Amino acid sequence: MIHVLSLANGSFHSRIQANILLLLVPFFFCTTTRPIDAAIFPHIATAQRCTNNPTPLIGCIKSDPPFVVVTYPAGNFKCGSALTLEQASEEPKISVIVEQPTDFYTILLVDTTDSFLHPILHYGATNVRGSDLLQLTLSDAEPFSSYRGPSPPTYISGIQSQHFIYEWIVSKQFSFVEEPPIVESTTHFDFQKYLEDVNATLVGSTFFSSGLCVDELQQVSYDAYPPVGGGEATETYTDEHIQYDIKISTSASSSLLATPYLISFVIGSVCIQFLGLLL
Repeated sequence: MIHVLSLANGSFHSRIQANILLLLVPFFFCTTTRPIDAAIFPHIATAQRCTNNPTPLIGCIKSDPPFVVVTYPAGNFKCGSALTLEQASEEPKISVIVEQPTDFYTILLVDTTDSFLHPILHYGATNVRGSDLLQLTLSDAEPFSSYRGPSPPTYISGIQSQHFIYEWIVSKQFSFVEEPPIVESTTHFDFQKYLEDVNATLVGSTFFSSGLCVDELQQVSYDAYPPVGGGEATETYTDEHIQYDIKISTSASSSLLATPYLISFVIGSVCIQFLGLLL
């Protein structure tokens, strides 16, 4: 009798374990067909008309996965992306992965392009607590220099074909700085000297390029979903100079956002009902 109960109990547990595994089927389908984050795409721009190709002074540090995420109203940008002057004109939010929320940080945005006026400071804040960097509104950090988007002077000859490098620099301070250095000018800003003065060490950075020659790409066609059975969807962007086809492995979000999830759930549910009969 005890042996029979033991077998029944084992069968019961096996059935529970099997059903738990089956419940993961729709989850697997849903996660593997998750729509792409559309926030990445609305701000796509090109610097094809720009004649120069400046090199960032710092570049991408801890960019995969991103340690520093800067979100403009137009969307997130990947390190090294181009933004139009209009896209970069509005104050973004910044998120930083920190180890200790009680640490203090200095956040800078510096145009590091090589010229007689550079580096140029476009944002600066010191004594930013790590806990505030989960999603920081720049104006809330009591900056010593408020955010200014790229604004190249149009009266300078040849500037229409140039683009510039804007680097977000995140540095961890040794401690709270009672009297941060006074910054008298945003031009010729020696950010390395400033970081030394506040005893801060670089921990992460990202950058974008911008200028009068950077054009926004207009979306002209869109294949809403990948082919049945897998494949790639294509988004086509164009400007007056060149057309770009951007292939993505999943669909961008739309009013039919729930469609891939619904299909996946139905498939998973059918599998559960069918295999459940076999248990």
